[in-house]
Amino acid sequence: SNDLTRFGTFFLVALLYESRFERQTNFGLADQEVGLRWQCADKLPQSLQLTVKIPGPYSVNTSPALGNGQTDIELAYYVGSSYRAFGYWGFVDAGAGFRLRTGAPADELRWYLTAGLTLNKWLDVYYLEASGIHGLGDNQPQFVGNNILLTTDFDLIKVGGSVLIHPAKDWTIQAGPYFSVAGRATGAGGGFKVAIWRQF
Repeated sequence: SNDLTRFGTFFLVALLYESRFERQTNFGLADQEVGLRWQCADKLPQSLQLTVKIPGPYSVNTSPALGNGQTDIELAYYVGSSYRAFGYWGFVDAGAGFRLRTGAPADELRWYLTAGLTLNKWLDVYYLEASGIHGLGDNQPQFVGNNILLTTDFDLIKVGGSVLIHPAKDWTIQAGPYFSVAGRATGAGGGFKVAIWRQF
């Protein structure tokens, strides 16, 4: 409806762990997310979102594990606004939420900030994409299955950017890098993401 959106985010994951002693791989459906977003104000766009994470059809006893085999619930608040700069329309979008973990992993505070510019009808640039996850487990170690790499209480802040191309009506291709800039009890690194959107 005009004020209510239902959504799903679906993950197919390929994992590789390699050391001097062994090499482990795993591939399959990871944890999936479904939810509802309600727009509670429109003058300054604001919304509330309920997300449910559902475990995929995997075993937590495989290494590396595709997930932790539990259901999580998150309630989040989002706010956004458009602006005009250098003759282009842009936007700023921000959100923060609390994720309740129903199993071993610690509950989490999560946030994100995205800002971008529309350069023309077929090209957008997201010049800032930042996100953070902050575990609330008081740094207490917990383990799931037999995978000691599956950290259950951690902090992680990532930044990046991306370019969005609109090759046809209602279609968008997004690509760009991201980097870990701060964290606790987790690995540092980065990567490159590619996404395809279809607007209905």
